[in-house]
Amino acid sequence: MPLEDDGLSSGGSSTGGVRVNLKRPGFRKVRTGCRTCKIRRVKCDELKPQCRRCLSSGRVCDGYEVVPPRTSPVAKPSATALLGPRLLLPRRDQSEIRSYRFFLDVASPSLAGIFDFDFWLHEIPRLSHADPAIWHAIVSLGAAYELFSRAADSSTSAAALERLVLAQFNQSIQCLVQPSARHNDRSRALSAGILFTHISTLQGRHAEAMIHLESSRKLLAELSYNMTQKTRPEGRFSPTTDPAPIGAAVPELPISLTTADGIIAYLEVQAAAIEKGGLFEDADILLASEVFNTWRYYQAPTWHSDAELIDTPQATWDEHLVRANKAAESLTNGMVYHSQQNSHLVHRVKTTDDPETANLLDISERPFLATFRELTKLVRDYERARSLSSSWSSAPPLQMLNLALTMIILRLLFQNDPIVPDPAQREQRREGHFAAILDLAETIIRRKDDPPDGGLPRPRPLVLKSLSMVAHIGSTQALRRRGVALMRDYPQRNGLLDSIMQARVHEVLLDREQELLRRARGEADGSNEDREDEEVPPLDRAFNAPLTFVGERSAVMSNRTWNEMMRGETGETKVVHW
Repeated sequence: MPLEDDGLSSGGSSTGGVRVNLKRPGFRKVRTGCRTCKIRRVKCDELKPQCRRCLSSGRVCDGYEVVPPRTSPVAKPSATALLGPRLLLPRRDQSEIRSYRFFLDVASPSLAGIFDFDFWLHEIPRLSHADPAIWHAIVSLGAAYELFSRAADSSTSAAALERLVLAQFNQSIQCLVQPSARHNDRSRALSAGILFTHISTLQGRHAEAMIHLESSRKLLAELSYNMTQKTRPEGRFSPTTDPAPIGAAVPELPISLTTADGIIAYLEVQAAAIEKGGLFEDADILLASEVFNTWRYYQAPTWHSDAELIDTPQATWDEHLVRANKAAESLTNGMVYHSQQNSHLVHRVKTTDDPETANLLDISERPFLATFRELTKLVRDYERARSLSSSWSSAPPLQMLNLALTMIILRLLFQNDPIVPDPAQREQRREGHFAAILDLAETIIRRKDDPPDGGLPRPRPLVLKSLSMVAHIGSTQALRRRGVALMRDYPQRNGLLDSIMQARVHEVLLDREQELLRRARGEADGSNEDREDEEVPPLDRAFNAPLTFVGERSAVMSNRTWNEMMRGETGETKVVHW
């Protein structure tokens, strides 16, 4: 795809300089603004008691500097009024404020995916302004994410952050025990449960994370049942209605149940993949989740002329890219689940030249192919609009880079490449596809796009799944180890998945594959650097590698290759630490 080369161009350096020049005069003008706007170096509207700029972006407005009293005795009451609407939030501790800001600026954009960015960037920050339980949970999560993101450092403040995580976690639970007159208690507990799940998994406490996840599923079921009785009879997710208003339609529910449903379903699928090394068994949950079904209803927009294409505003393109990324992410999830359901057919194709089985797989993939073609149409229209317009930025937006990356992954997931159907040509291009995935992923990781002025940071594309895929099925050892290195060098998370954990798991799998390769050739144990870049036969690669957690950041991994699975062998069991 032409976009792959564009995505690797060094964009942003010139625009970065422009942003710096714009910020300086703005900073000199906000001497009388609130503390938060001063720290951010943006112009404050100075609305009191809390400025609109902070509130509109989900931030906490930390008030204004105390000015010398003039002569009016009303100065003191106005200072008291500053705190009036915010007395619920215990924000005198600077460590809490610091971790809250870290959550807003770093953790939430990193955790937010294409389906749940409203939850992380808007709903939860807004809810924390009025609910101490959510405030403390967010502070705990911010501190836990800071610990995770600098796990390789030996910072002296790590112990203080660990204490803050635990203290804020406990305070959040204490607040949840107390009934709220302002919010639905089940909704509060559901929001906190999702946050607790992420806190626990950030700490490497997988068993605790599963307890919180199970509780969240039960709370969601209760809330969904209540909302079904009050609103619509068809259940949680329906392609014929807009799912977003479900939570918003009832004042006491500050979060979208559809979004919460998607988050929990995705975490449950990840838990099944980690613990069982394969298929998620509750198909009803997947059928109800937009994370796995949005692809079914996607249609690309249509332009009738080049003039209409060029005149499309950038904001409209942004909306198209968000929709397309949702469809592409959902299509990827659907195809992975489909391959797990049909693993017996995949196995037969790998081991035999049965054309009937290959044809069955092709037929089963036709619904996926229709959506892929719609996405391809959008990508081509985007590239044409970009080539025709002289006003577009030289560097494509992150959402376009992510869409290009996902489209390459989808081509690899199909039994037959939708763009290059010839099997011989496809095989020749496989290595280039894996290299392009890594190049795009690294570009996305390294890109530092500033948020729009006065707005929240945008969600960053989650590339951990892409790196893990290359590490697992990449065509050469060099490409696979590069994927592992990127996971280790740039700590990141995707739900329950930890890039440091994933890197270690794949290192063990790669080393075992090389050991099996040497045994097959009758070679002695020991590293053979000359053959490190050699491709391992598909049937000698890992079939699955379920993990049984035995403590913080350690697990027992059971690893079976395809050959061992076919022979009914148990494979190798090994304790893995990360």
